[in-house]
Amino acid sequence: MSSTASGHRVQPQPAPDSCHASGHGELVMPDPHCTPGAVNPAVTQATISRTICVPGYTKTIRPPESITEPEKLASMAAYGYSGRSPTEFEYDHLVSLELGGAV
Repeated sequence: MSSTASGHRVQPQPAPDSCHASGHGELVMPDPHCTPGAVNPAVTQATISRTICVPGYTKTIRPPESITEPEKLASMAAYGYSGRSPTEFEYDHLVSLELGGAV
């Protein structure tokens, strides 16, 4: 799946309690319908010298906390963790930004 940058706006998240992780321990994987692992189509082998191989690249594309925090809370609700503290969780990308993941 590919995705363009979000334009730094809160993206829609799945409905509460609709996502289910699989596995256990360190081998837990997110629900692929809820966390598809989108990649940035601007990052290709031909563009890596201007994108992911540039020091500080992720700072240029990472959304601010004012965007990621509401998405994190909605994602927590989608996975059934709405009663837990957000500080217990890391909101991360399935495909890291350093490797060309989408925001």
